[in-house]
Amino acid sequence: QIFLWKVNHNKLLTNQVRLRHLLTISPQYSRCMADVENCVHILRECHPSNGTWQSLDYSHHDSSFHSSKLFTWTKFNANHVDLDWKYMFVIALWSLWKAQTGWIC
Repeated sequence: QIFLWKVNHNKLLTNQVRLRHLLTISPQYSRCMADVENCVHILRECHPSNGTWQSLDYSHHDSSFHSSKLFTWTKFNANHVDLDWKYMFVIALWSLWKAQTGWIC
């Protein structure tokens, strides 16, 4: 629950957040050279993340999966009526975060 709260309130320590607190000089995501490393990019848009979601076949759970705002996206999927999908979604988010950032929260 703490992890989801941090995702929804943009409190995960991404380069976008680090830049705001003067902890880095660039918001760029060094893994794929995206202009901004933020929660949406790391957890949904980046190539490895997108591949993960495609392999989990998200399309029948959320038709606006790639277009909704971060809060709406996480709230809808983390509270989904399909319990299997709900748990798979949250575990996938956590796993993607760990894999792409090395656990930094």
